[in-house]
Amino acid sequence: MHKKIVTILCLLLTAALFGQPTDQWKVWVKTSPCSGRHDWVSVAKENPTSYGLSYYELANVIFPQTPCTTFGCSFSDATSIANGLKVMDEFFNYCCRDYSVWENTQTRARSVVVGKFGTAGLGWILLKTDLCCEEAEALSGISNACSGAGNLQCWPGSYAAWNAQTQRTECFCNPGLVWNADKTACIPNVPDCPNIYANSEALWDNVSNQYLCYCKSGYVWNETKTACITTLPDCNLYYKNSVAVWDAATMQYLCNCPQGYVWNQARTECVLNQIPDCNLYYKNSIAVWDAATMQYLCNCPQGYVWNQTRTECISNQLPDCNSFYKNSYAAWDNGSNQYLCYCNTGYVWNAARTECIPSGGNQDEPVVNPQQKKNGECNIQYKSGANEAEQYTIDVKRNLGSLNFAYETYSVKDRIHIYHGGIKVFDSGCVGANGSQTLNLNGASSIFTIIVDPKCDQDQSDTSWNFTLGCPN
Repeated sequence: MHKKIVTILCLLLTAALFGQPTDQWKVWVKTSPCSGRHDWVSVAKENPTSYGLSYYELANVIFPQTPCTTFGCSFSDATSIANGLKVMDEFFNYCCRDYSVWENTQTRARSVVVGKFGTAGLGWILLKTDLCCEEAEALSGISNACSGAGNLQCWPGSYAAWNAQTQRTECFCNPGLVWNADKTACIPNVPDCPNIYANSEALWDNVSNQYLCYCKSGYVWNETKTACITTLPDCNLYYKNSVAVWDAATMQYLCNCPQGYVWNQARTECVLNQIPDCNLYYKNSIAVWDAATMQYLCNCPQGYVWNQTRTECISNQLPDCNSFYKNSYAAWDNGSNQYLCYCNTGYVWNAARTECIPSGGNQDEPVVNPQQKKNGECNIQYKSGANEAEQYTIDVKRNLGSLNFAYETYSVKDRIHIYHGGIKVFDSGCVGANGSQTLNLNGASSIFTIIVDPKCDQDQSDTSWNFTLGCPN
């Protein structure tokens, strides 16, 4: 309400400054004798003082810069200003404590009397004097006895009542309502329950006179009362041998079969999941409980794997590779989940892949065993390892520019091959020497493949070599 008064003040002052025509109504304050809030501020064109019976002054004497005082204004504007001033705290400094409360000795009725020396008459006793009007009304229990609280214009959804803390009549919101942001109206105080507690809603509570959050139909509070969850169903009543299991995805309890049971074909009850005789259906297989599907499944035991048609489990024992492929050995392959045959160190597969032959031989396209294929980095020196072909794949992280390749093969001759983008870009030949080579990136790839073919001249001595592929400039 005070915000509205300030707005009217500004508008009226602006009108006065620019000489706009105004009416002659002014706001006056009664300073003597004492009065209640309903008549201590009034509107009149002339000073209401009447031959000593009462005394009025312009409102700007008490409230500086109040419009509708020095300059007149319209009746409606003056009335708005007067109604706003009536509830101001300055009232307690002017004609306040001039009321007393009396009680009838027979009927116990109470009365409010104005004046320091006023009396209610015979048959009345004084309860308390030196009271402000609102205090007298509160003690006597008589509304509007002197304050004119009923004349206080409150906003929609609110009502006028005595405020013991501020010692004046003020506007209060009706039950279940709260002030809006600028305190110009009372609005429903409805909490956003669904966003505070899952599956809840706001309902009016007559006991506390406010909206509270309650669980929706079919839901109950969880143990911490932080969300509403569906009530625990009696699953066995609907699906024999089933139990209720909380499902986090749907935020509710679902009926499911306990361990050792599975749904029947019609999914109307849970039946005992007997351990199947897997070996009867899949040779060498065994029954294993699967927690995901809640049932027993047939699987191969350790040392066995499924055959290609998945109709039986076959032995996965270490094969005698050398009896099938000369100069080979068996090693476990995680990708195919079985043992595979690989060439011994110093040997490579022949063209028909029927046996392993010595790797030395100065081949233009040397074959590299999987164990000797490695990843590397630029600007790192790599040194000789096994006496068989080794491959390094290096990503230089750029596909434009140039870089330097430096190598040393010492006295036992070795041959170095470099591929870039699937094309050979350098071949040292079978040499025992050192050297360097500038390599250009092709703009499409950043990856180089370097293969060292050791002992390319079939020398029986152990080889020794190193190389460094620089990073792009």
